[in-house]
Amino acid sequence: MSVVSGTVSAASRALGHYISLGMTSAMMALVLGFMLHTRRRRLRRKGFFDRNGPVLLVALAVPLILADTTRHVLQDVGLWPACIELADGSCAWYSSAEYKAGEAETVQDENLTHLSTVGILFTILATYSGFVRLAVGTLWNAEILKKLGNIRDRWNELRARAAAASAAASGEGPSATYVAVNA
Repeated sequence: MSVVSGTVSAASRALGHYISLGMTSAMMALVLGFMLHTRRRRLRRKGFFDRNGPVLLVALAVPLILADTTRHVLQDVGLWPACIELADGSCAWYSSAEYKAGEAETVQDENLTHLSTVGILFTILATYSGFVRLAVGTLWNAEILKKLGNIRDRWNELRARAAAASAAASGEGPSATYVAVNA
């Protein structure tokens, strides 16, 4: 494996894909297990979606996040060829190659403009939408909006106390303090 030139052998690349799939699968299993465990603390009276929504979003995120790495592994073991050749010699749109045939000759060419249809579906749509679902589900599970509301309320309370102390020190009445804080 040559680190300096940026090239790697097919075996090294495949090993990297296997490790990536294994580690990402393990992390996603842990996150999903945690979400299932914390589901119990969500109130039943609020309804099915409020109780199970975070878990459902994360459960939908897991296969989307794993899709591109799985595509790499399937390509490495030969189950999904990089180029499924058509009669005219071109590659079929459903070939597993991330980039269009002949357009990404160097590492510098491996960018969004050269993605194949499968590259767009797996790299952009599946992976990114999976991470968005993971983030929303995790933040929902943590009840982050409720916590941010509590922080806002506490901040306003502290500001009101500081304004009241300042008004008391300067001789202003409480009505002036209320107007200043709530303006």
